[in-house]
Amino acid sequence: MLHTMNKTLTSLLLGAACTVPAYATDFVGAGAPGTLAISTTGDLALDAAGGSASATASTLVLVGGDADPTGCAGSNYSVLGLCQIQAVFTAPGNYGFSWGYTTADGGGPAGDMFGVLVDGRAVTLSDLGGAVAQGGSVQFTANTSFGWYVNCTDCTGGAATATITGLSVTAVPEPASWALMLAGACGVAGRAWRRRLTA
Repeated sequence: MLHTMNKTLTSLLLGAACTVPAYATDFVGAGAPGTLAISTTGDLALDAAGGSASATASTLVLVGGDADPTGCAGSNYSVLGLCQIQAVFTAPGNYGFSWGYTTADGGGPAGDMFGVLVDGRAVTLSDLGGAVAQGGSVQFTANTSFGWYVNCTDCTGGAATATITGLSVTAVPEPASWALMLAGACGVAGRAWRRRLTA
């Protein structure tokens, strides 16, 4: 009986140590993991040239710029350039989501890159040599901030649209908290083991 109670208690403590609190899974409102900041970088004409972003409670849509006849100043086709539209959360966490991507660029997906910003570092998700319509589901861990971007590289030839849905964000426990929880669970497990040996 005592052995069964100790085993149950140990399982509960280990389960509690492995449970991570979840944030709300939306893009707007008080429950969102931080403030979703939407901005553009590079050529200021990008915003007036078709780049846009819109968020609902369940969906984020980013459209890259394309209408500027001179393109993105200082950038080249198929190279991550200066002009992009981005939406960023300023909160750490484990970010999971599904994404869909389409491009109207005559040169294909290499002309319009879609990806994520993990702690400010760009990670491209769209396959530059792939189909004009792509998608998938992924998860990333961010320590300070997380977001999405559409970089229109040269910003001519047709725009790209990225749609993000199914956002799931869980908190990242502090290392000290994990250590305390695991140490407590190990202590209980050790006591249970010693009692079992002496019984």
